[in-house]
Amino acid sequence: MKLDRRSFLQGLGLALFSFGVLDQGLRGQIDRYAQALEKFSGRKFALLIGIDRYPEVDDLNGCGVDIEIQKQLLMHRFGFDPAQIIVLKNEAANRDNIFTTFQKQLKDILTPEDFLFVHFSGYGTSINTAQGDSINALMPVDGVIGKTNKVVVNNAIAVSTIEGFIQSLNVAQSALILDTSFSPLPEGEYQYLRGRAYPKSISSIANPSETAIEEQLQRNIIQRNLGGKSIIKLSAAELNGGKEFAINGAHVGLFTATLAQNLFAVNPKATISEANSFLNFRYQQLQLLPEGQPAPQFVKKSIPLYGLLPTSITLPSVGHVVAVDGSSVELNLIGYAPEVLQAIASESEVKTIETTPKILSITSKNGLSAQAKTSAKDLVPNTPLQEYLRVLPRNLTLRVALGDELSRIERVDATSAFAGIVGIANISNPAEWADYIFDEGYRLFSLSGEPLPELLPQDSNQAIKSSVEELEPTLERLLALKWLRLLVNETTTSLQTQSSLNRLEPRRSPLIQKTTPINISKAPTFQAAEVKLNETLAFQYKNLGQQALNLVGFALSPKQEMLLLTPQSPLQVEPGKTQTAEIDFAQQRPVGRWQVYWVGSIDPLTKFQEQLDRQFANVEAATVKVEEPLPFIRAILEDLSAVTDQNMSDSSKETYRLATDRWLTNCFIYDVAENLPKVN
Repeated sequence: MKLDRRSFLQGLGLALFSFGVLDQGLRGQIDRYAQALEKFSGRKFALLIGIDRYPEVDDLNGCGVDIEIQKQLLMHRFGFDPAQIIVLKNEAANRDNIFTTFQKQLKDILTPEDFLFVHFSGYGTSINTAQGDSINALMPVDGVIGKTNKVVVNNAIAVSTIEGFIQSLNVAQSALILDTSFSPLPEGEYQYLRGRAYPKSISSIANPSETAIEEQLQRNIIQRNLGGKSIIKLSAAELNGGKEFAINGAHVGLFTATLAQNLFAVNPKATISEANSFLNFRYQQLQLLPEGQPAPQFVKKSIPLYGLLPTSITLPSVGHVVAVDGSSVELNLIGYAPEVLQAIASESEVKTIETTPKILSITSKNGLSAQAKTSAKDLVPNTPLQEYLRVLPRNLTLRVALGDELSRIERVDATSAFAGIVGIANISNPAEWADYIFDEGYRLFSLSGEPLPELLPQDSNQAIKSSVEELEPTLERLLALKWLRLLVNETTTSLQTQSSLNRLEPRRSPLIQKTTPINISKAPTFQAAEVKLNETLAFQYKNLGQQALNLVGFALSPKQEMLLLTPQSPLQVEPGKTQTAEIDFAQQRPVGRWQVYWVGSIDPLTKFQEQLDRQFANVEAATVKVEEPLPFIRAILEDLSAVTDQNMSDSSKETYRLATDRWLTNCFIYDVAENLPKVN
């Protein structure tokens, strides 16, 4: 008897622990899965599929990098043997090879005691079944097989077929990661972040072998009674689809890089729920989720993110040593936040995580990798690394990409106009990092394609030069915000603090809590928070270190306006003491997403205080709007860099040098609403 696809999946008894709402019927399976992990002692295998080079459509660029990231992560965090990681890349990732790998190679070596990890980076699409259902599918390198009556015939592989293959292998545990998109991005959105939905229309005429494969899987699974096994499935589609971005001359999948950053730099034991919170925090911090889009609801159970516990519990790290050649060292720096890794300059330093740390100085970067030099002896590959010194160029500017809607002449004029704003913004080449997009209406857009608030379209007859000149105050505020983001180091600082955002009514309760430095026993959480417009909040800092901590606070409104939360002087917290700063949102509009940055230092913030005295000497308000925040941010940078600049070479005059054992910057993100929904 033939089954349709829906019946086929039901016949699998397939349980997917994934991003999204969890079916109540799977609660018991989750508990059993978590218990099985504690006892797991089998072998670990992986199939990594990455396709950048597709015929007849524009190439992708970051998929090969994605699978290298996963390979490094699996080896260094989860103890995979390189010989047990199968890689199918570009031409090798055709439909037949993918099927053969499941049906022959993996089938011959896997046992019911083993673990299987499958990752796919490449184009995705949607196809129709014979029953008329639209389903998600992955495009192998031969994803189209010619034309029938001028209609392109698809050769895509249904995601459910991949799930069926995994289920039929009858392994103890498995995970499926999909960094792809199944539907095109809305026109005008994500012009800089390249989407991974197949760009051409294809027919619903599937490869004839697809039906035969499904029927074979049905018989196999039913006859062997393999239903009920569970797959952890993590898909970029749950966060607006897979996208890739440029960093240090290379490209990488945003979803893959963020997952890896979470497991390297935040919490090697991260659960699915914790990773979802981190993903949403990072996407919101970088303004990659459109304003007002609700965050997905997540599984509230403690299943490890990749379905495995790390083989060795080490401190969170920014990466590890790859190879050593005398004093020259190759590094993998996947644990850095991408915007920080893009910005840091030569002479930034990392240190090994061991009893007697060794210092390595970065000399060059390429993508998520770097070259470094060291005078240390006995340095060995695979040694984990922590950030030690963050060196940032003083001449850093905003990088603005030109949108697709601008004509060739407009692009030339815009490039010239931005060149006139010295030290604030420059035009970014298409293959380079970008912070914002300049497009139709001569407006600025976030990378998610959202127009920045309060920036109305310019008159169609207005010259680009004058339009850009009118944007200059906004660009200066955005540059100040970029500097604040580059100061965030809550995953790498060694200063000992506890901080929280607290609701005061009807009773004091924490909305967001953070602890530094990060440790395995108490990894940070990045839960979302919502507050009402008329309520008072309190930020609380406890200093667990041996030196006084000086703190300054900035709030970024949904209008991109900057508010100073410490207008009289920095908030000083003595060792072992706690200080609280109350923030009244009653008069602060609009509603929407707010970001608050607290910058702390064990050194005096002298130049920052001079700016306060110059601009706000007579201000008594608890918060004040800052029309020109850039001088305040640069004053902080001077203060943070003052100690490490002493006795340095002339290069320090061109850079800020920030030591992770002397400064801290936390970021809190939450939504302000007129009224909060009632919780049942």
